[in-house]
Amino acid sequence: MLTRRLAQVARRLRLQAAPRGSLAGLVIGLVAGTLLLGLSKLTPIPQTLAVVLGLALLGTLAGAIVAASRRITLLTAAIHADRAAGTEEVISSALEFAADPRVGPALTSRAELALAAAPTARLTPKLNARFPWAAAALALLLLCLWWVPAVS
Repeated sequence: MLTRRLAQVARRLRLQAAPRGSLAGLVIGLVAGTLLLGLSKLTPIPQTLAVVLGLALLGTLAGAIVAASRRITLLTAAIHADRAAGTEEVISSALEFAADPRVGPALTSRAELALAAAPTARLTPKLNARFPWAAAALALLLLCLWWVPAVS
């Protein structure tokens, strides 16, 4: 039961990483779009707006996919569950010492009780919704660059 429950925590941690990754990807896509828009002022680039918007969308999707596909080990999930449940490293210790006949069974039973007492949502950190200042600043820069005339 211990590893199955920690696998659920790891899956939830991967899903929580997707919004953060999409924001990082959006910033990277907007940086690329800003550079492309600046370059379009020096040399003509067909359908610049579509390409810039495509870069932002592509960066957002790529960031979410990369962040959600990163492997989270059971030990990492156990550490997060320990912090969230306040179990003072019982869960992670049970995972590491499960094969030890002296302490393994006692630790495993304590960890399973702690995991059974809390829903999976409580065993992962809460998402902090922050305003994406970097993305907003880059979007504003893109908007300002759009109105700059091209060099003839």
